[in-house]
Amino acid sequence: MAAELAERRAKMEATQGFAGKLSALKDQFQALRQMENRQRAGLLFEPFLNQLFNLFDLDARLSYELASEQIDGALTFDTDDYIV
Repeated sequence: MAAELAERRAKMEATQGFAGKLSALKDQFQALRQMENRQRAGLLFEPFLNQLFNLFDLDARLSYELASEQIDGALTFDTDDYIV
């Protein structure tokens, strides 16, 4: 009985932690959306994406540049790779 209660408590705390982190990311996104300096907002969007992907346990990678383009972020889901 005590083990079940401890497991439920841990699960509830994890859910509340997740909800809090997601809410903070939503606030951060809204702040980015309202920034007048769009270039600065774009640069700050890169670490935002990384935090968001990691929150959902996606294999996130930070931004990188290729010869002709800049990649703001990338992630792997199942066996597929996605770039942003």
